[in-house]
Amino acid sequence: MSKYFRVTFIIFLMLIFTSFTTITDLEIKSLIDDKIELKVPTSFELNSEVVEQNSNYEVYLEYKDDTGLNNLTISVWNKKTQRSIDSYRSDYVKAYKDTFKDIEDGLSVINGNEIGYIKGSLENVHFLKFFTYLDEKILEVTYACKSKELFQSGYEIMNSLKLKSNLSKSGLKFKNPSEISEDCVNTLFNETKSLEKRVKDHLLDYSFDVSYSVQNGKTNGWYRQTFYVTDLTFEYASREVRIVYDKKNNIPGFYYEYEVLEKRFRSIMQVNNFSILAFLIKANVRKECFPACRVTTSDLDKFKNITVRETGTDRIILDRNSMTVISLSCL
Repeated sequence: MSKYFRVTFIIFLMLIFTSFTTITDLEIKSLIDDKIELKVPTSFELNSEVVEQNSNYEVYLEYKDDTGLNNLTISVWNKKTQRSIDSYRSDYVKAYKDTFKDIEDGLSVINGNEIGYIKGSLENVHFLKFFTYLDEKILEVTYACKSKELFQSGYEIMNSLKLKSNLSKSGLKFKNPSEISEDCVNTLFNETKSLEKRVKDHLLDYSFDVSYSVQNGKTNGWYRQTFYVTDLTFEYASREVRIVYDKKNNIPGFYYEYEVLEKRFRSIMQVNNFSILAFLIKANVRKECFPACRVTTSDLDKFKNITVRETGTDRIILDRNSMTVISLSCL
């Protein structure tokens, strides 16, 4: 086991054995010099912001409740890395599989960023660890609790992670930076900021809620997103589609309506950030960035029982499994 993982493992054990009480509400916090946003239990307070000398971490934040029993830690490793998130996921599985039970792991894209995660249990205490890149270093969040019901909040915490620097030129995380031209970086950055402002300036009063169950292994958790409709449209796949915007998570998307057996449905395409939407809409972005950057589309098969209801009504307007995500291959 590497030095990094030995230290992480020890801290992780300390967290696991000190998690015993109940958490209710979560609040969004801006952390690490305003570089990230993350939901933190309202009953938690910052315990320590100082890492011991010679630590493997550049940043180490520890939140605890007033009993000191439940914990949430946010850390940034002190060395840059070029390894993939998937390789770290594999290392965590190897490090924990012989000690912890019910190990489950995977990769996901959350708010435009690739996230690796691993969860498991020890002595009836459940943990969730997730990690991604921040300024070319590993950002790692660990959450642990005893109650299975309480453990559901871990997924909400993970899905709330937002890297606020990912729209800056230096923060654009390209998978193959050597293949991306400076013109592409500059054009994508400028059009992204312009499009984000335009979308926020063209919101209508109409909104709709998307409610869905997310299955992670054997565990299900319910989530809801509220999309606000704009008066902006563009052509996609020979259809006129309308842009929508999730204010809470700063996630854009678009939808189109269709009929099946005289019933009207709405298909939602969610994109992970405004950079992807700019690529879809702006010809100059595609000219500068294609073919190094390409759009990829995939059904979110981890989303189960998706329904959409008009705000203030019970009318379901989106059928099951009709939400899709669009990503940009170079990000």
